[in-house]
Amino acid sequence: MELFGDYFWTVIGIIAATIGSLFLLTVSHAATPKHTGAAATVDVYEIGSRLEGVSVDVGNNKNILGELRVEVRDLKTEQIRYSQEILKAVREN
Repeated sequence: MELFGDYFWTVIGIIAATIGSLFLLTVSHAATPKHTGAAATVDVYEIGSRLEGVSVDVGNNKNILGELRVEVRDLKTEQIRYSQEILKAVREN
């Protein structure tokens, strides 16, 4: 067992203490904000739900605009047809 020589258990102890302290530090500070300017979890969830509502509204508005685009195109075609009929009537008289 000459892997670490006489210091085998010392090295194992230092490694275990390091891993344990990192784990303890991570677990004990998991619920606290990362810095004083960090947003509270409740605020983040509220903003997330607002953004979700906005994205739904944007999707609905996109669908409505698509329908309006088709209607405007149809109106434009109809207006061109009427204009041509009026010009034809004017030329014939």
